[in-house]
Amino acid sequence: MITVTIWHNIARDADGTSTAMLNGHQPGDPMVRVFTYQADPAGGPEAVAEDAFGIFNGHPRCASDGDLARAYYERELRSLSKGDVVVIGEVALAVASAGWTPVSGSLNEARADEHGTHPLPAVGPGTAPGDETVPGDHRHGHRAVRAHRARRALRRRCHPRAARSSLPGCGCEPEAVAYYQRGPPPGRLPLHLRCGRD
Repeated sequence: MITVTIWHNIARDADGTSTAMLNGHQPGDPMVRVFTYQADPAGGPEAVAEDAFGIFNGHPRCASDGDLARAYYERELRSLSKGDVVVIGEVALAVASAGWTPVSGSLNEARADEHGTHPLPAVGPGTAPGDETVPGDHRHGHRAVRAHRARRALRRRCHPRAARSSLPGCGCEPEAVAYYQRGPPPGRLPLHLRCGRD
């Protein structure tokens, strides 16, 4: 098995328009490491990259690929697009208009969190690439994903700057998280989350 890592290209011009879709991957483009998994290296790097492109554009070839696609989209990641990079072991290939472009040198890692692009946790001492576990990863399951989303939505509603500050929670998170972990009762619409401070 070989480690495959998906990187999103977040390069922008002065107007804030994505340049990756027009120019493809350019040296120095800011790249966000968003997903990693293990794959069979049979067929070589380009075959693995082709499989990754199909999986992360919603066209898995088999059930195990479907599980990877589900885990990828549970992390609320956008589809793999021109300018993004797939790293297979030590080989980096950028998505081109047709096929793949080899990437030489190292990637310019960025830690941006934006719509459709959410970085994996930083690799620290004692962890290797591929060991990361994040909410939405297929190892956590759907209930943990719902609970993570409930906490995030409630935290933003109660404390709009909570993601960037150390404000304490309002105390209504456990109830909302428990509700989303077990799901709505059959035939009922999802609960409208209300903060106790409303």
